[in-house]
Amino acid sequence: MRLAVLSLILLSVVPFHAGAMRIPAAESIVLSFPGFSLSLPDAGFSYSGPGISYAGIEDGTFLGTVENPYGEDADYGFFPGSPSFGGRKGAMFSLGGFEGMVSSDGMQVLGLSYSTSLLDVALLYRNREGGGDEVIVDYRAERLVHVLSFGLMVRPCPYAGIGMIASFSPLLGPDLFVRGDFSFRGIGAGIYYGNSFGRVSGNEFAVRLSVETDHAGLSFFLLYGGKPRYSGRFRPFEGRYDVELEIGGVRLRHEGSVRFPSDAKKKVVHEFSISFSGIGIGIGTGFRPIVRVVRENLEIGCGKNGVYVEYSFSDRISVRLDQNGPDITFSLEFP
Repeated sequence: MRLAVLSLILLSVVPFHAGAMRIPAAESIVLSFPGFSLSLPDAGFSYSGPGISYAGIEDGTFLGTVENPYGEDADYGFFPGSPSFGGRKGAMFSLGGFEGMVSSDGMQVLGLSYSTSLLDVALLYRNREGGGDEVIVDYRAERLVHVLSFGLMVRPCPYAGIGMIASFSPLLGPDLFVRGDFSFRGIGAGIYYGNSFGRVSGNEFAVRLSVETDHAGLSFFLLYGGKPRYSGRFRPFEGRYDVELEIGGVRLRHEGSVRFPSDAKKKVVHEFSISFSGIGIGIGTGFRPIVRVVRENLEIGCGKNGVYVEYSFSDRISVRLDQNGPDITFSLEFP
C-alpha cells in the first residue's frame, strides 16, 4: 500500500508532454513457443532451432565485433545464443564448426566462420550504398560499398586471446584492427589498436582493465584517437570507469565517463548510488536524483528518463508507466 501511494505521488510531479499522458504510448503481445517467438502487432518474429536460426545479427556475432571492435567480448561466429527481435535480422546456420549468415535487412550481409578450441576464422561481406544527393557524405557510415572483412582469433592458452580484423573496400581502401585480451581469476585486461571502418577515419588506441571479487569490482576503459579532428591539437578521447564495493549487505557504486567526441565538446557523465534490501538511492550528473525501490513484482523509481512505475503479473504481463505514458507487454508461452 505504501509503495502504491508513493508511486502515485511520484507520477503526479512528472511534467507530462502536451499537458496529458498519451494512452497507450506502446503496447506489444509476445507469443513464445519452443525456439520461436512472435510479437504483435508489428509481426516481428525470431526462431532458433538445431542448426538454423533467424534473429538479430548484431549482438553476439562477428558483425557486432566488426562494428564495435572495442567490446570486452569478441565474437568471430554468426550463430546467436538466443532468439531476439531488435536490430538488423538475418538467417543463420551452423554445421559442425562452421557458421554462416545471410541478411538484406538494412544492408546486404554475408558471413561465414569456422571455430575450434584454439582458432576462430571469419569472413564477412557488407554492402550499403546509401541514398540521397548529399553534398557532404560520411562515406564510412553511409557508403560501406562492397566491404570485405577477414577476422582471426587465436587462443594460445585458456586465459589469453589475440585477434585481428583486416578489411578492404574499393571506395574506402584498407583498414586493420588488432587486439589482445587476458582473463584469469577475476582479472581482465585488453589492449586494442587500429580501425575496422568505424566511427573515425584514423586509427585508435584503447586499453581495458577490470578486477572482480565477491565484494568489490573495478573496471576502467580508455580510448585515444590517433588522427586529429578539425585542428592540429584536438583528438577524440573517451574514458570510462566503474567502482563497486559491498559492505554488510550495502552496495556502493560510482561510475562515470568523460568523452571528447568529433564535435570537440567535452561530455561528462557520472553516477553515485547506494543500494540495500531492494532500495537504491543516488545522484547523477547535474544533481539528478536516482531512486529505485523493488518489492516482489512492483518497481518504482526515478532516473535519467524520469519517474516510472512497473508491475509484473506472474512474468506474463508487465505494465510500465512513465512520462511517455503506459507501456503494456503481454507474454504467452506455449509448451
